Amino acid sequence: MKDFDQCANTAASNSFIVDGTSDKCSGLNAMNDTAVGDTAGFEIKNSDGLPIGISLIYSGGSCGDSKYNLNVTTMCKLGADGSISDEGLPTMLSQTSSGACNHTIVYESKAGCAIFSLSVISVFFYKYFYLFGGILILAGFFLSFFGNKFVNIVIFLVCSFALIMIGSILFINLALEKVDKEWVIWTAFVVIALVSFGIGLLMVKFRKYGIGLFAGWGGVMLGFVVTTTFAVKHVYAYYAIIIVGGVGMFFVAIKVEKTAIILLTAFIGAYSFVRGISLYAGGFPSESELHAELEAGFITWDTMPKTYYAYLGGIVILFMISSIY
Repeated sequence: MKDFDQCANTAASNSFIVDGTSDKCSGLNAMNDTAVGDTAGFEIKNSDGLPIGISLIYSGGSCGDSKYNLNVTTMCKLGADGSISDEGLPTMLSQTSSGACNHTIVYESKAGCAIFSLSVISVFFYKYFYLFGGILILAGFFLSFFGNKFVNIVIFLVCSFALIMIGSILFINLALEKVDKEWVIWTAFVVIALVSFGIGLLMVKFRKYGIGLFAGWGGVMLGFVVTTTFAVKHVYAYYAIIIVGGVGMFFVAIKVEKTAIILLTAFIGAYSFVRGISLYAGGFPSESELHAELEAGFITWDTMPKTYYAYLGGIVILFMISSIY
C-alpha cells in the first residue's frame, strides 16, 4: 500500500483512497484529477427513533471506469452505565470491501453520538422555510408600521402565533416525535393553528389579558435575543432570562398598557421581519439549537456565526424606526 505521506499533494479532501496499484491518491470530497467528489450522509436510529450513529458515504476519484466509494459508519460508543464513553480510542467493528472500488468501515466512537437532534417541528419549519419566512416578513412589516393603529389585530396575531408555537412544541414534538408521515404533522399543525386562532379571538374580547399574553410573548422573544447575543450557555441562566422576560413584560403591560404596546409591537415586528428574511438568507441561528450546541460544547462564542450580529443590528434599527413611526 502507498505511504500516506505520498498523498500530501492531493487536493483538499475530507477523505481519500490510497491505491497501491496507482501512482497517485484519489480525493473523495473535492475536485481531483477533473473528477468532482460527492458526499452523502444519514443518521442511524434505533427502534425508538433515537440517533445511535452516523453514516457518511464518499464517492469520487478514479477507480477504473468508475469512482471509489467509501462508507464510513460511526456508531455511538456508550459506557456500561449507558452514558457516552470518553475512554479509549475508537473501536473498529468491521472493515469490508466489495471489489477494488467499494469499501466500508464501521467503528464505534463517541464521535458517533448525537450532540443534539433537530426536533420534529424544527425539521418541519426548515423544510417549508419559504412559506413560514414569507409569513414572518409580512406579519413583521404590518406589526412594525401599522400595529399601533390596529391593536386588536396585533393582539390576535401575536397571541395566535405564540399559542401556535407553544402548541407545536408541546404536542408535535412530544406526541408525534416518532411519526414520519408528513400529512399527520400537517394535520396536527393546522388543528393547532385553528385552535390558536380561536383563543386569539377570545384574547381580543378579554383585552386586558390579551395584552398581557401579547406582552409576555414579546418578553420571551426578548429573552431569546439576549441569550443568543451573549451566547448564554448555562441552562438555568438561559431559561431564567426567558422566563423573567416573559413574566416581567406581562405585568409591565398590564400596568403601563399604552407604552408597552408601542414598544413591544415595534420589537416583535422588527424581530419577525428580520427573522423571516434570515430564513431565506441564512446565518441567523435557531435560539434553542444554538443553546443546545453551546451547552454541549460543540460551539463557543468564538465559533458561533457572527452574521447573527448583523441581523441584531437590523432588528435594533427597525425597532427604532417603527417606535418613532
